[in-house]
Amino acid sequence: MTRSSVITGMVILVCCGSSRPVRLEGQSATEPVAQWNLAGLRLGFCIDFLMDSTAAIKQVRKVDESYLVVPASQYATLNPALGALVGRRPEFASWIPASVCIITADTVTVGDRTVTDDDPEKRPMVGFWGIAAKPADQPYADSVMAVPVMFTNNRDVTKNSSLKKLKLDKVKEDRGDSQDTPGDRFYQVRVKKTDIHWTGHMAGTPTAAEPRRWTLMFKGHRGSFWMANVRLQPGEQQFVVGSLRIQGNDDLAKALKGSPIRMQGPAFWGGVGTVEFYSW
Repeated sequence: MTRSSVITGMVILVCCGSSRPVRLEGQSATEPVAQWNLAGLRLGFCIDFLMDSTAAIKQVRKVDESYLVVPASQYATLNPALGALVGRRPEFASWIPASVCIITADTVTVGDRTVTDDDPEKRPMVGFWGIAAKPADQPYADSVMAVPVMFTNNRDVTKNSSLKKLKLDKVKEDRGDSQDTPGDRFYQVRVKKTDIHWTGHMAGTPTAAEPRRWTLMFKGHRGSFWMANVRLQPGEQQFVVGSLRIQGNDDLAKALKGSPIRMQGPAFWGGVGTVEFYSW
């Protein structure tokens, strides 16, 4: 099966409740080449923001030139805080939704292997920078993102024969109690040349968590192209308050710094998740 035929046939119907690419008439069924099973989700979160359309188009074309960006005014799963900004400031309706997401779990099972760490602060983490996008000939865009970079703190999650061409950048994390503001925690991760540093604490009362769903499109090693269906069912979620500091001068840092809004959280934890990978 050629790459172009798979792109045409794999219509993501997230808005209709489908959890995997749907086979169109005349197309072969597409099965995942590998799957991660995540158990015991640790504290995770997303930073939702808006990108200038010129910068977003540039990044999406690095993933695939056949995909189009989706403006905030047309993105059905837009973060409510970003939607409120667009409602107040219509000039941002044409900006492009983007997210940096961090997902941590006690264990990640890949085939017959289980990846974990005895230190709870070093449990396997995977994350991505995604930009709202869609195939040029498809109307569906809910939760679909072109991904310039995926990353992890543990490359053991890719040690599977089906995942040899999967490209994940290795990143370093740090977390702990804040020395400057007692009662607060800090979390820091360096993605490429972008330093993301958050300091703060939970606010309010934990509530039952909403499911998290994304369909990701990204390049791998040696000319491979990938899709991943990420499906998380956390147990609880809670709002966070604090300060977010971005340092660096690469594309991700510029995108985050240039956004009129950066919304972090709510944080989520507990429960399970899966990541299905498709490649050609």
